[in-house]
Amino acid sequence: MRRWSMAAALAVTVVIGGTGCDRVATGKASAGRPVARSSAVPSATSSASAADGSDVAACSDAKCEVSVGAGTAFSLPKSVGVEALKVTVVTIDRVTLNGHDIGSSSGGGCTGECSAGDANGVFTITLGDDSRATQNGLSITVKDISNGAAILELAPT
Repeated sequence: MRRWSMAAALAVTVVIGGTGCDRVATGKASAGRPVARSSAVPSATSSASAADGSDVAACSDAKCEVSVGAGTAFSLPKSVGVEALKVTVVTIDRVTLNGHDIGSSSGGGCTGECSAGDANGVFTITLGDDSRATQNGLSITVKDISNGAAILELAPT
């Protein structure tokens, strides 16, 4: 019975200790039983550095390189044909953005590990590391994704 209690406690420790962490390593306790050790990482900070840091206001001219997390919204010039651009999700290897096309035309595409969709003037773009998407007159390139943050480079096309 005691063996099952220790196994159950270990399972709970691994599940609880692994929540919100990038990795869980196993070590040995003094009694020779495995224990979970987690290495927590700060959220929404990339290990690489962006030229404009996390200053999204630097993107007001559609030329910037910023570190962003989920919920980050961009204010862009109308000349790029995109408004309401927002980061909705950042995972360990992907970043997803949503936005609206300005005007009656929309167009875009992506290269690398990516997917893009556009319907009724609303678009969704999902990008992996070193991927690039264009939407109307805006180019979005992923420079790095780590620790709950993505470094994005925005530029007019």
